[in-house]
Amino acid sequence: MENRQRTGSFKARGALNNIEQLSDAERALGVVASSSGNHGLALAWAAKASGVLATIVMPKDAYPNKIEACRTHGANVVLAEDRWRADEIAQELADSGLVWVHPYDRAGTVEGAGTVGQEIAEDAPDVDAVVVCVGGGGLSAGTALALRRKLGNRVVIIGAEPDGAAAMQA
Repeated sequence: MENRQRTGSFKARGALNNIEQLSDAERALGVVASSSGNHGLALAWAAKASGVLATIVMPKDAYPNKIEACRTHGANVVLAEDRWRADEIAQELADSGLVWVHPYDRAGTVEGAGTVGQEIAEDAPDVDAVVVCVGGGGLSAGTALALRRKLGNRVVIIGAEPDGAAAMQA
């Protein structure tokens, strides 16, 4: 169960994968991400575990426990007016030299999330269909890629969204 991961979500998979792929020069620069919570927390945790400085830009209305958790893991937390401004500030920090670790639109993030698909293929090689949650697309993309590589085209992969938050469908 992904909520049993160290940071409470599957995001730890992609965050740690990205940190492990950093060059020595990139490690010295540090990483930055924009997040309302789970990705930021996962990146803060992975960075701390690897001795890398993390800056997490969060909207000021993010859950206070998520903000505090990022700080507890040693991240520099920058609060922005809203989610859109958080993205802009994170991009500015990346432009100034920090390594941008995107929550879903980065190869290392998708590859890390794809370990879910690898585990499904190993645990249930005869699976016929897999339902994958769709948010930003990183989990679904990584899981689908891993399933295709391991089990081929015979597995039906279904993306699912909550009724009240169907951003991809929209």
